[in-house]
Amino acid sequence: MKGNYWLWLLTIIYALLLFFLSIKSSLPIKNSFSYQDKFFHFLAYFILGILVFKACNRSFSSLSLFQIGLITVFVCTFYGIFNEIAQTFVPNRQPSFFDALANSLGGLLASIWSGKWLLK
Repeated sequence: MKGNYWLWLLTIIYALLLFFLSIKSSLPIKNSFSYQDKFFHFLAYFILGILVFKACNRSFSSLSLFQIGLITVFVCTFYGIFNEIAQTFVPNRQPSFFDALANSLGGLLASIWSGKWLLK
């Protein structure tokens, strides 16, 4: 894992940014198209998934790409659900099953994409 601290640090900082955005009472984003919220959830967790996949791949050489992919999907799904649950304690926010689903799908697609394209 030596030399990969910067990648883990970037991943953790990005995850904290997602958490910070999740616990804000409102976000200054104008609704421009249908399902914009779900798209942003998907995109945010797609980026998190790429970061997690790359960090795991560089740190744990003994793991197969499939195992790294499973870890990535698990982390994105768990973290997405955690952030949705945290919203129950935030005024004007509520958890959404479909937001959590978009988070998980972002992590899943990031895992597939990373395994196919980033590692060539």
